[in-house]
Amino acid sequence: AQLALNPKTPADVLEKLTKSEDPIILSQIASRKNATDNVFRAVVKNPSFDNLKVRTALASNSNTPTDVLRKVASTSNEIDIQRELAFHAKTPEDVLQNLAKIQNYGILQAVINNKNTSIKVLDEVGNNPLTWQSKFSYIQVLLASQDNISERLAKKIAKSNNEDALHHLLDNPSSSISPELRNSITNRLSN
Repeated sequence: AQLALNPKTPADVLEKLTKSEDPIILSQIASRKNATDNVFRAVVKNPSFDNLKVRTALASNSNTPTDVLRKVASTSNEIDIQRELAFHAKTPEDVLQNLAKIQNYGILQAVINNKNTSIKVLDEVGNNPLTWQSKFSYIQVLLASQDNISERLAKKIAKSNNEDALHHLLDNPSSSISPELRNSITNRLSN
């Protein structure tokens, strides 16, 4: 365990340590910022990979490669891991798309704010029933503030009664929000 924690332990030694089935050692290795992609991949191949601490360490390490994140996502339905994946800068679009279907406010907020979130993923958040519940109206505001919002999603938000979201939509410089839609929103807000 000491070797797994020691920041001076070389990558080749870390790779050998990934053969340990001790989840504590594996989670320590998965947390290492200097672990190589091969070390991360070896952790995934270990039978103890299914341990919650190991998968959480992989999901929260900013150096975890995309293919390992995809594997973590495909084997994890725990909210904490899903939230880590939603925040992770390397989470691929297909994983974000699946996360956008989860009815959890924190996950949706992280998905919207992830730099890898595409128009397609934002549309998926717009299809999530949680987005339109009044107690989670801030999700609509976040969506309305995105530069890469689709015209379809902008129209959907424009039909809502969420005045904050409507104001954010008006302030959004995105070209996908047509002048007609902007006029319609302005008229609704002035009444």
